[in-house]
Amino acid sequence: MQCVCAMLMCVGLNAAQAQELGPIVITEIMYNPQGTDEGQEWVEIYNPTAATVDISRWSIQTPSGNTTDIPNNTTIASHAFAIVAPRRGGLSGPPASRQSTYVNTQASWDAAWGAGIRVIFVESFWNYPGDAVPITGTIEGLGNAGDTVELVNKSRVLIDRVTYDTDDSAETPWPDGNDSGSLQLLRDFTGSVVDNNNGAAWRISAPGDGLGSRLANTALPAFPGLDSWGTPGGLPSQSTVDCNGNGINDAVDIVHGSSVDSYPFNNIPDSCEGDCNTNGVPDRTEIALDWHKDRNANTQLDACEINAHGGVNGVGGTFDSNNNGVLDSFEGKPNVLISEIMYDPNGDDAGKEYVEIYNPGATLVDISGWALRDIEGDQRTGSVPAGTIMQPHEVIVLHAATGPGVPSDISAKFRAAWNLPGTTRTFGLNPWQDRAQRATFIEEVLALVDATNEPVDVVDYENPTYASGSAWPADDTASSIYLLASALSKSANDSGSNWARSVTTIDGVHDSVQSAFFTDIRGTGSAGSPGLVWTALHQTPTGEVVLTEIMFHPNSNPGDPSRCEWLEIYNPGASAVDLSGWYIRDEDGRTEGVRAGVSLGGGQVAVLIPRVGAANQAVAEADFRSAWGNACTVVALTGWSDSEAVPNMGGLANNPGPGNEVLTLRKPDGTVVDIVNYDDANGWPADAANANPGFGTAWSSYLLPGHYNAIDNDSGTNWAASVQGIDLADINVTTGIFNGFDIGSPGLLAGVVFSLECPPPSCPVDFNGDGFVTGDDFDGYVLAFEAGDAVADFNLDGFVTGDDFDAFVQAFEFGC
Repeated sequence: MQCVCAMLMCVGLNAAQAQELGPIVITEIMYNPQGTDEGQEWVEIYNPTAATVDISRWSIQTPSGNTTDIPNNTTIASHAFAIVAPRRGGLSGPPASRQSTYVNTQASWDAAWGAGIRVIFVESFWNYPGDAVPITGTIEGLGNAGDTVELVNKSRVLIDRVTYDTDDSAETPWPDGNDSGSLQLLRDFTGSVVDNNNGAAWRISAPGDGLGSRLANTALPAFPGLDSWGTPGGLPSQSTVDCNGNGINDAVDIVHGSSVDSYPFNNIPDSCEGDCNTNGVPDRTEIALDWHKDRNANTQLDACEINAHGGVNGVGGTFDSNNNGVLDSFEGKPNVLISEIMYDPNGDDAGKEYVEIYNPGATLVDISGWALRDIEGDQRTGSVPAGTIMQPHEVIVLHAATGPGVPSDISAKFRAAWNLPGTTRTFGLNPWQDRAQRATFIEEVLALVDATNEPVDVVDYENPTYASGSAWPADDTASSIYLLASALSKSANDSGSNWARSVTTIDGVHDSVQSAFFTDIRGTGSAGSPGLVWTALHQTPTGEVVLTEIMFHPNSNPGDPSRCEWLEIYNPGASAVDLSGWYIRDEDGRTEGVRAGVSLGGGQVAVLIPRVGAANQAVAEADFRSAWGNACTVVALTGWSDSEAVPNMGGLANNPGPGNEVLTLRKPDGTVVDIVNYDDANGWPADAANANPGFGTAWSSYLLPGHYNAIDNDSGTNWAASVQGIDLADINVTTGIFNGFDIGSPGLLAGVVFSLECPPPSCPVDFNGDGFVTGDDFDGYVLAFEAGDAVADFNLDGFVTGDDFDAFVQAFEFGC
């Protein structure tokens, strides 16, 4: 915070607290150019005054960081513009050494957008650790789903701030999300910093938008084929609409509050819109908030159409012959429904989204010219080819045919990625309108429409991350959602409770096959079942072992937080279970399998821990016991941390949510034994770091007695935060690794396991387990060693080497 004198007072200001002082105005923001954003985003600033303004050492900042300063002796003349753009662009390499691949220049900008545009290049806009000018509080680009962009002067006093949003996430007046057009301030509002924080004052650049937007005619150097629109270096053309005839642009009326523009914020004053039922609410507002009021999607209230054709109060007449208030035309559509939606696949979405449709009936259906349409306002996709007849019980998959980042052979790549049989038909649609990831009940209203553009089926799906309390399955950024077998009808598939998130090996779900195009950072692919509609009973985890305690945000932190995380599992059965090869998987990746020979007795618990940073499994397990006591079965696993080779699960999420973290305990063949989608809100115990910031102690979440099963343990209401002295919880002993205070009960389970006193361990050189150390044990070990069998990994370092043989021989000589 710096002390600056302004308005005759010396006050402490920073950009987060201060009012916007001007006079320079942010007038255009390119936050989501087509294709890759790195190096191609920019912010336009404008001087609306009659005087030249010195902007030396000013900078752009966002909540994530700030750019380097604009050079000394930089000014903006009266009514002149400047573009603030990243010096560096492109992207290559792993996170620790990631770097840009090119440097932007004025010449490259001239080639892209035309000569005469002044560009000020700055560092720390898109910079990475491996760059010549490395990362220094970089803003890491501008958010595609909303962000705050601030212009601050050399004293870090706020000059102008724009907090933009998109219609994808909330009911806001900001223009809907885009994938190529800049966000530009209308000419009426470019003279002041007061109005440019109102979304109604902005528009998205697009072809023929009336604002004078133009197409970048070449790429900033590393991305040929750039297809982005904007008016950098100039004001947009004047766009005046005056529907209420008061001599003032409607946009000005709306921004200044003299006219109301209700959701869906279409820039038309409510007084100018239709209100056929005279209830004081514009028809388009009613429809936007409830698609059922306009089932034929023609922007007219169905009730008014019914009344206009002999109905009364929206019922009856020739348009509603069965008197149920629903248009006959909608009820008479063919029986084809949406049965699966992949709206957020792992990695880049381009070409990997899909929508599955299903004909549950016994009759043929002609789907020629059908398409997908987001009926809240977005355009439809391309159409299914003419002559396409859908067979009874047939499943067809629709996906992108072309688009930014979509290869020309996408159909072949898509089919290979999902191992689709030749009998499963897929259609690539051109264009493909992206499925919304931040879906709410007002976005995205996905319709399957016929050749007349009328809906055949509508699924108003939601992402609970952006729709609090929603019954829809949460997005884990890797899995599709699919319609359950008990709800395979158009009357049921608009209810979120009838859908499930895809989990590999359940209900026919499998992972996509990794390739150069269908890939993700941890090599596990996306989860879905395109081309397959599961019609049998819904499958559930086997439940023979269940997760009972989770330490996901420990206070202990030796440099790699995941070293001190742990999971407790419990065998509720009477018989021992062989855990060999079992592993933990989440939405990001997986651990290695439990080493061969590890079993879990009936009524016993085991603790799974990360091995990361330890010399071998034995060291990691000993470190854990020194902090938490002699838990009877402790198993260290690699693949727990991002610092390990892929595939890995990247540690337990410290900020879990409805779709993050989705923990699954699995057998070697992938069979799901248990699922726990833990959270730190929504009925789950609060995380210590959030509940008591700075308190210095963390606690685990543990499953309450009476709920030790695979159904109950996926509900947060059956879990509690560990408290010392309750249900066997205690504080760990601090060590060099576990260097903080954490509360939990690993290895203990209220009502079941009361003591850490374990049965004497088996003799490590009693290789055949007969209770005697004889030559048979030596011979058995030699055979396993020569075969490279994992059971010969005597020092538990994950490899069978001569060190194991030497250690076994030494131990054998001493016996037990």
